[in-house]
Amino acid sequence: MHCDLSTDIAKASSYFDERLAHFGPGISALDYGSREGQTARFNVLIDACDYRGKKVLDVGCGLGDFGILLAERAPDSTYIGIDVCEGMVKQARHRGLEARHIDILGDSNTPPGDIVIANGIFYLLEGECEQKMYALISRMFELAGDVLIFTSLSNWADVGDDDEFRADPLGTLEFCRTLSPTVCLRHDYLPHDFCISIRKPKDAS
Repeated sequence: MHCDLSTDIAKASSYFDERLAHFGPGISALDYGSREGQTARFNVLIDACDYRGKKVLDVGCGLGDFGILLAERAPDSTYIGIDVCEGMVKQARHRGLEARHIDILGDSNTPPGDIVIANGIFYLLEGECEQKMYALISRMFELAGDVLIFTSLSNWADVGDDDEFRADPLGTLEFCRTLSPTVCLRHDYLPHDFCISIRKPKDAS
């Protein structure tokens, strides 16, 4: 699925560079809202599958917080973080993590993973947001050997008037079903957020 996200990528890179410069390398730079929100999302990602012995690609890794958690929960896993914000990548590397400055739609050398995760990377999208989101999902699913797991802001919750992109959970699920029949939707961990996992189809034999 071809889609031009060059403007969105430049916006995201600049946005997080500015937050990192203003707040320093911490939870405020990541724009989660709170440490509790990050923890809730990380828990649902961890619960989605067995990470033991797997190679994990974290798309939009930020400071690499998920990599630190993964080292505790599944120490025999292999973690690679990628991000469009070079400042975030440098901070993740300073923490001893493997991290790379990569745009997954524009770089054919993006490393694959048994498990690919993406935690809240869609909310800054503008314009044809659903089309752009689906292009990113399709590319991440290509990179996944076993499963893709992602979270997104949900339009099921009334959060007032803002300009953040909030996806329709059922519409997103229907798109994901075009990639694989083995999908799971969770909307029970935060009122304004959802998580979808998409598993690669296995041979019936």
